Amino acid sequence: MESSTKSNGDSNCPSIQRPSSTSESSTTKIVNNNDHKLITIPDGAEQLQFQIAGHCFGKSKHKWGILKHSKSGDILKPVFDKRSRREQSFYEIIFNNNSNSNNDNNDCLTQLRKLVPHYNGLFHDDQMNIDYIRLEDITAKMINISLLDVKIGYITYDPEASDEKRRAEMNKYKYSKDLGFRILGMRYFDRLTNEFVDKNREYGLQITKDNASDALLLFAQNDPNVLRQFDNDLCEIENWFIKFNVRRWKFLSSSILFAYGMKTINNNDNDNDNDNDKRMTIVKMIDFAHVFPNDDQELDENYLFGLGKLQFYIKCAIKICEQKQQQQQ
Repeated sequence: MESSTKSNGDSNCPSIQRPSSTSESSTTKIVNNNDHKLITIPDGAEQLQFQIAGHCFGKSKHKWGILKHSKSGDILKPVFDKRSRREQSFYEIIFNNNSNSNNDNNDCLTQLRKLVPHYNGLFHDDQMNIDYIRLEDITAKMINISLLDVKIGYITYDPEASDEKRRAEMNKYKYSKDLGFRILGMRYFDRLTNEFVDKNREYGLQITKDNASDALLLFAQNDPNVLRQFDNDLCEIENWFIKFNVRRWKFLSSSILFAYGMKTINNNDNDNDNDNDKRMTIVKMIDFAHVFPNDDQELDENYLFGLGKLQFYIKCAIKICEQKQQQQQ
């Protein structure tokens, strides 16, 4: 399949230079094509080194995009419309320690907090008067980071979508009903060449039931230990949906982010540790701009269908790895 590029670690988003003139703002000016306003990268924020999916600052239709907090390294997501405000509200629900809630609700949120990036409140841009959701960078303690963004569910439009939007979503990926998930983008570190390889949205649109396991093997670099950990983490997500997300929410157009890499070195590391001890794997649910109350179903069947399919193909990939290992013995 095509749509693959090698990278030296630079961003997939356009490089934006800050103005050097002291008479100008200390942040970069970008023209917003929708209302012809100027938007800027706020002081205290910077562009991501790389981005596998999501809105790139200055490149998306509305020009707002994901940034990075300069000091903490937190990921910054702009709150600028109804959808982003919905996501902000959802994070606040998850991380609101309300002792007055009933035990079932507290247990639900306690478990859910383990499955999503930690919410660190809001970052406010005074100049543009806009808030950004602050989320932990789950890869902060890794190097040679590989990332995979997978959208879950074959229904990717929400109840408020127009007929035109629904048709566009249904026609976007012709294998959605077969797979129940779609790869939005990936980047993996090729240990043989010591280079990053990027696979973009077009690559994801070529994934079928016949090559889905191959794509997962490629991302994991044929490492069954990485895949087994991914499978274990997906089981935790599945358990939450079945046990706690009963007549609560529908997660539409939401993603799961997979990450693995080598742990950053510190003084407590043992040089004699094997590679498996030095490797980190993390799986988190992300993207909650289309989470709605689930009033008509016991469970979120759309999400569970896609999640189950993803688990199936990961298990298939693990089996392929194990068969290759047996042949080599």
